[in-house]
Amino acid sequence: MLALLKFLQSLAKTLHSEGTPTQIGLGVALGAALGLTPIMNAHNLVVLLLLAVLNVSFGAGMLAWGIFVPVGFMLDPLFDRIGHWLLIDATSLRPLWTAWRGRSFSRGRARTRRSRRRSATSVPLHQ
Repeated sequence: MLALLKFLQSLAKTLHSEGTPTQIGLGVALGAALGLTPIMNAHNLVVLLLLAVLNVSFGAGMLAWGIFVPVGFMLDPLFDRIGHWLLIDATSLRPLWTAWRGRSFSRGRARTRRSRRRSATSVPLHQ
């Protein structure tokens, strides 16, 4: 019961703050991103840093985080089914996943050319 009262108090304090609706909305969006992703993740550190550094409502973000953590756990089986369908069952998407698997999104074109050039001139380990 005390947790519910603290939650309602935090909600009232956030809604009556001097922040604009945009700041509150961005805080809620960042808090939802925190709540719907796994807790120990580098992504969450970046989102938490953005929540602290940007001019958004930190209280709304923390409130949304507290709301969306249980929502994420409840929706996890649904997310699992959707992911399984997209990656395994949808045969029409397999060429897309295969093409993306061989593609490096993190490296630039110059590095890719250099690595191809290097592999073409390297000596094979076994003949």
